[in-house]
Amino acid sequence: MELKRCGRILASVGMGCLLLGLSATAGLSAAHSGPLFATVEGVGTACTRTAPCAIQTALAQASDGATIYVAEGTYTGTGPAVIAVSDSVTVQGGWDGAAEGPVICDPQAHPTTLDGEGVRRVIEVGGLITPTLVGLRVTNGSGGVAGGGIMGVIAHPVISGCHVFSNTAGVGGGIYLDLTSNARLVANQIYSNSALWGAGLYLNAADVSTLEGNHVFSNTAAGRGGGLCIEGSHSLEMSDNRVWGNRAIEHGGGIYLSDSPVAVLDQNEIYSNSVDGDGGGIYGFRCDDLALADNRAVGNAADVDGDGTGQGAGIYLEDVENASLLGNEVHGNRRQGVFLRGCLSATLATNQVRHNTLAGVYLSVSSGAVLEHNQIGHNGWGGVRVGSSDGAELRHNVIYSNTAEEGGAIYVWGSDGVVIAHNEMSFNTAYATYGGGVYLRQGDNAHLMHNAIRANEATAFGGGISLDQSLTATVSHNQVTGNTANRGGGVHLSGAHGATLSANAIVGNEAGFQGGGLYVNSSLDTELVNNVVADNRLAGSGDGAGLYAVGYGTAHVVHATIARNTGGGGQGVFVSLGGTVLMTNTILVSHTVGVESEMIMGGMAVLTHTLWGAGSWANERDVEGFDVFTGTLAHNWWAEPSFIDPAQGDYHIGPGSGAIDVALDVGVDVDLDGDTRPMGSGPDLGADEAWYRRVFLPLTVGSE
Repeated sequence: MELKRCGRILASVGMGCLLLGLSATAGLSAAHSGPLFATVEGVGTACTRTAPCAIQTALAQASDGATIYVAEGTYTGTGPAVIAVSDSVTVQGGWDGAAEGPVICDPQAHPTTLDGEGVRRVIEVGGLITPTLVGLRVTNGSGGVAGGGIMGVIAHPVISGCHVFSNTAGVGGGIYLDLTSNARLVANQIYSNSALWGAGLYLNAADVSTLEGNHVFSNTAAGRGGGLCIEGSHSLEMSDNRVWGNRAIEHGGGIYLSDSPVAVLDQNEIYSNSVDGDGGGIYGFRCDDLALADNRAVGNAADVDGDGTGQGAGIYLEDVENASLLGNEVHGNRRQGVFLRGCLSATLATNQVRHNTLAGVYLSVSSGAVLEHNQIGHNGWGGVRVGSSDGAELRHNVIYSNTAEEGGAIYVWGSDGVVIAHNEMSFNTAYATYGGGVYLRQGDNAHLMHNAIRANEATAFGGGISLDQSLTATVSHNQVTGNTANRGGGVHLSGAHGATLSANAIVGNEAGFQGGGLYVNSSLDTELVNNVVADNRLAGSGDGAGLYAVGYGTAHVVHATIARNTGGGGQGVFVSLGGTVLMTNTILVSHTVGVESEMIMGGMAVLTHTLWGAGSWANERDVEGFDVFTGTLAHNWWAEPSFIDPAQGDYHIGPGSGAIDVALDVGVDVDLDGDTRPMGSGPDLGADEAWYRRVFLPLTVGSE
């Protein structure tokens, strides 16, 4: 039998005993709807200020609407519970015991303690009633299967300003509510309780519950829900609570939430909780339409036992459809800040995810998830990791200073149709292999658009972007600047068949060995259209300061501006080991060698309609090596490119450029800025179509 069912059986048995007990004492006095007063030494049945009674007597006499004022002191019992509540009454602790004058209740100055002495439950509440418990100290309860401190069944309880501490039970060590509705827990202190599930608080089938302003701390669960365990409870509202220092073994160090749709957690502080399994701060499972807004999940830990199975130290959600995480701060958690598994159509927006040890955001099997306007920085194991999540979208995020083995800012694998657009990615590091900024592996039809990818670093391949066995990707209108890697300082393609790179500014990147701007390896039918590849460099003695193409595959380079790439062999374009580059309408200027094909096991370069530069923009040698074909003399020009402001990264062409109106019309009808092509009698060479009357912006700043 499940523990949850056992809890219900025990609750039913307990409430049966309670009702029998009340019927036996009902004859003591007529039901009393006015105020009643109880003290530790109280006797008789008057229950007045001048003749207070015992608390059990007051409860037996009270009728719906009555308030029982309970004086300072420690109250114990003899039955299964210290007190049992079966009417819609208010039990108010902290009464000062004065026989006359205004009734004064100050639970802090006059603490009212109900003590289960480690052998019985403290408070039982049952029936279709709306009782209110205020200002009580509930301690040392032992609830057996359920509810060591307070157990409520079927009722609509209000629990406010109580201290519930040092209680124990199988489930709900501090508080257990089952089959309740419209329960309200406000401004309580729930601490140092223990249970298998829900050490501080356990709600089961407790619909439309409200938890507000509670402090839940230092509770310990041997199973799930160190602070709170909430199951099968529809329309939960939880706001302005502090949940800290709780511990669980299975899942949900702070909060465990399952099968509870339409829950809202708003402006809660959830910190320093820990769990061996998943969800150090929050664990959510099968809770559709779950909303987490403006919470702080800070300093929580998952996988405390170190076996590698625990995930999501800050927030862990599994099989939750339409989850929304808005405006949360997820900071300094041990393992992932946010981990979503099987969460379809989740939305993460305006969150700050920082300084988590094992990725900022991790999406697994979460198709259609959207991340937008988040700030994700200083996380270990990468900023965002996306696995097997088709159609995920990352838009308008700032992702900075993250480190990982691969994919410093973003790592996507096994996910088709992913969109990465309008993000800023800077100062991220892939310290082992691929993709200082973005690493895409084994996912088709990805779209990388309008991103600023700056100053990222990869130890091996692709300082800015790495596409590895990712088919038919579209990479367009990105600013890829100041990134570094050993190969492919800006962009790395390997097995990226059918990729299209268009209107990108690949400027000022550095490679240690090959491909200062781009490194293209064994990628069939790639297309590079309207790209600027300029001011990239090689730090070592390798080749291809601008573009390095290697391995069997064909790169179609159309309307490229390749300028002033330096270092190593100083080639603008280098082709090796069977690679083929077909170049049309190119500006290829200011290199030691414009284009070179390696002499041994070389590739092939075929160029037509090329501007080779003149004066200070001339190449030292235009062509070197075997199998380089430049077409007829009439389709080659040696003239000034007349760039607008190359010192500031502006490679638009200006008046007098030798590139104007001489290109071959190959059906490219816009330039890198989206301006119409051609503007004059024919298209212009290079990435830009000259338009003299516009105001030019530096390409490295990013026109879209």
